[in-house]
Amino acid sequence: MRIQRLELTAFGPFTDAVLDLGGGEQGLHLVHGPNEAGKSSALRALGRFLFGFPGKDTGGADGFLHPLKNLRVAATLRLDSGEPFSAVRRRGNKNTLRGPDDIDPVDENLLQQALHYMEQAQFFTLFGIDHEELRKGGEAMARGEGEVGRLLFGAGAGFTGLRQAQDQLRQDMEALFKPRGSTQRINAAKKEYDDLGRQLNEASLQGERWRELHDALATAGQDKEEIAGRIAGIDRRRLRLERLLKARPHIALRRELLERIGSMGDAVLLRPEFGKELLGFRKDLTTALGEAAKIKTKIETLTKDLEALPASFPLLDHAERIAALHQELGSHLKARQDKPGVAKLLQAARANMRRILAALPNSPGQEDLDRFRLSRAQTLPIEELSTEHGRLAERKLAADKRLADLAPALEQARAEQTSIKPLPGDSDLRMAVRSIRGQGDIESQYRQGLAESEAETRALEDSLARQQVWSGSLADLERLPLPLDESVQQFERTFADLADREKASHSDQDAAARKAQEVAARIQATERSGPLPNEADLAEARQTRDKGWRLARDLWRDNKDVSREIAEFTGRMDMDAPQDLAGAYESSVRRADDLADTLRSEADRVAAHAALLVEQETIEQKAHQTQADMEASARERAALEQDWRELWQASGIAPLTPFEMRGWLQNIRNLAAQAVRSRENRLKVETLAGRINDFQTELRAKLDQVRGEDDSLEPCPDNETLAGCLERCELVLETLDARRARQEQAQSDLRRLQGELDHAEQSRTEVVQALADWRERWTEAVAPLGLGAEASPSQASALLQDARELVGFADEALGFESRIQG
Repeated sequence: MRIQRLELTAFGPFTDAVLDLGGGEQGLHLVHGPNEAGKSSALRALGRFLFGFPGKDTGGADGFLHPLKNLRVAATLRLDSGEPFSAVRRRGNKNTLRGPDDIDPVDENLLQQALHYMEQAQFFTLFGIDHEELRKGGEAMARGEGEVGRLLFGAGAGFTGLRQAQDQLRQDMEALFKPRGSTQRINAAKKEYDDLGRQLNEASLQGERWRELHDALATAGQDKEEIAGRIAGIDRRRLRLERLLKARPHIALRRELLERIGSMGDAVLLRPEFGKELLGFRKDLTTALGEAAKIKTKIETLTKDLEALPASFPLLDHAERIAALHQELGSHLKARQDKPGVAKLLQAARANMRRILAALPNSPGQEDLDRFRLSRAQTLPIEELSTEHGRLAERKLAADKRLADLAPALEQARAEQTSIKPLPGDSDLRMAVRSIRGQGDIESQYRQGLAESEAETRALEDSLARQQVWSGSLADLERLPLPLDESVQQFERTFADLADREKASHSDQDAAARKAQEVAARIQATERSGPLPNEADLAEARQTRDKGWRLARDLWRDNKDVSREIAEFTGRMDMDAPQDLAGAYESSVRRADDLADTLRSEADRVAAHAALLVEQETIEQKAHQTQADMEASARERAALEQDWRELWQASGIAPLTPFEMRGWLQNIRNLAAQAVRSRENRLKVETLAGRINDFQTELRAKLDQVRGEDDSLEPCPDNETLAGCLERCELVLETLDARRARQEQAQSDLRRLQGELDHAEQSRTEVVQALADWRERWTEAVAPLGLGAEASPSQASALLQDARELVGFADEALGFESRIQG
């Protein structure tokens, strides 16, 4: 992979800056500039493009000029295949690698393949050493410390240094891993990994068990909801049956009324003028029957006459002649033929006259016959008044019957109205029921929310119980004072840095011990060829020689009392027998000369021995310094551990390592956030419970207010659910509605019946007045017949019919007499 182009679109101090690295054959480019020109920023920008912006990056030195959301770095790479790869990196949580248009996401795997899946730390170790890392590496090389410094120093020292480096690497390898070891870091990490795997399996089993219980709880909640629904359905069915039980009398009455209506069949409602029409039809029927009787009598007479006639068929041949004779003899023959019959008819007519006269009131004689000869102007009023009387009589009869029927019905309607209890005021109850119904099924919402809240609380309590560092309730968890994540991360970094330094100190101590053993062995090997003086021994021998010379001079030349110094000088000389000053001085001169000769003859061995001694001293000084560093690190660790414990002291927690506590802190914060949400959900459920209780209280108060005016209504028990209270209140309202409908119907029936009664009384009054008027006209009309006002229309009609027949018979008798007389 080769970097062709780096575009600093919006990063650090740069805006739309471009580094074109595509020129040249080998791709080596030197980027230089003064301090603060942005070289380190360009290196960081390359790292941001290749590996992305850190998740918790707050901008720092790269976001002081541009807003964090606008940070952009683009680059063009030439892949191993020779194909170009261009992309834009932006700051964000996901899909941060975009195409050149900064719109379409690009697969991160393409970039990782180009990097051969190299990690960021490894990349910067190999290709991204900045000034600070170079400075630290140089200092390490100057001290012969550090992995890089040691390798470079050993390479400069030749094969021996390389062998030491190999030994050091082998020791480090063994410190990291042994096939059958247990304390090495990799072995210990593998054991810890296996232990964590087992714990994870155990935790997974617990999680599966928890899911099992959670599913069982959800199933139980559903069963509970189903049972609650069934109970609510049974309550509704019970209330419905109670309503039906109360409605049974009304249903029976309705059934009875329907049966009575059904028994009437297809009855037709009559028009108001039907009575008048009926009287007219009856009169027409009577007249038609009379006419039919007369026609029947005439037919019978003619039939008899026809039968009495002789039938002579031969005479029919002379019909024309007979007809002519008959015409000629008409009057004579007819008179002779009709005379006996006419006489009989005359007798019959006179007999009928006598019969009719005898039947007439006051038995009038034939001399009063003219009195019965009434004109049409006299008979027509009588006929009309007779018909009118029939109509008036029907009207009066109907009015009397209607009044008789209306009186008990009106009394029953009044009793019905009186039997209905006064209606209490139910507007507040009705409004409360409508308002609560509009809230929906909040009891189901409450039950569901309560089940979910309880399940969530139990799950949180189980998760909290599995926490090993701290034990407490969910309420305590929300108030638990926890340190900041940044503080824990800072302690983690500090502990890690201290561990690295302690490890380096132990490594240095072990290396110094090994080096000291090696130098001591080399010193012993050098000293095995004989004792080797050193420059210090020579200097000390010369000082002793010079001191003897000064004592001899002071004694022999200056005659000073130096006996004590001489005794001390001669005592220091390592001789088999005591000597005087001269012998001791001679010995010191000889020792100094011998040491000088030995140093000259064994110069190489002495130099090597001296170098080894210097190296041994240096190693001891370094060991002392390493020990001091380790003691300082121990003190620092004790102070850091004290600070670490004090950080958690407010929480009452004995903390584990910062690494462990960082994960624990993340988990406990998640649990705390879930606990807050759980508490908020519980508050919502409690709010629903409060609303349900308020609604129940309101319904009972409104229902008691209604029952205060009518105690026959059923109350709502204290243990009744909100749905039950609503059902009972609705049942009460239905009862009141039915009573109101009965009351309104009774009032309507009473008004209707009272109106019909008033109308019937008015009609009867009108009929009575019409009958009085009729009576006056009737008296005047029947006076020619000799009847009084008390005569009935039937009497007048019969008398009028008799008068007509009497006059008719009288006229027939006169005609018969005329025909008989000729």
